[in-house]
Amino acid sequence: MPASITRISDICLLVENIDRTVEFYVDKLGFRLRRRAEGFADFHGEGVTLAAWELDHINRHTGVSNLKSPRHAHKVCVAV
Repeated sequence: MPASITRISDICLLVENIDRTVEFYVDKLGFRLRRRAEGFADFHGEGVTLAAWELDHINRHTGVSNLKSPRHAHKVCVAV
């Protein structure tokens, strides 16, 4: 029997530059920064966490591929 998925809890963007990402989401889109650490940030959200990991940082800690996406494409992770 397959597991029951009740909701998506986290959406994580895999980004090349965490500083530029934080600047964009805070200064341009108005998100409130919740937590900031080396290679990582997350933002206040209603019922879902929006987070960003720098590709090279998450690769060193988890083995997730750090291959860059083609231009105008984005890498993401979703947690349930």
